[in-house]
Amino acid sequence: MQDNWGKVGPSDARRVCALPKPSGWGRVAVTIAKVSLYSALAYGAYRVVEKTGVIEGIRARMTTTNG
Repeated sequence: MQDNWGKVGPSDARRVCALPKPSGWGRVAVTIAKVSLYSALAYGAYRVVEKTGVIEGIRARMTTTNG
């Protein structure tokens, strides 16, 4: 480290701090994690809407205003 002190300038910072591209399996793992998270969020929202009766309330209002 002492040998290279002062030899790296601001123009070399991007090269020194660059992260390697993720591998194929890394991209697959990230995609699986994202799909799992979004699926869990969608299921949770569905359960909340189902328990609170929001859908039935909307249906009831639609039938009373249309019929």
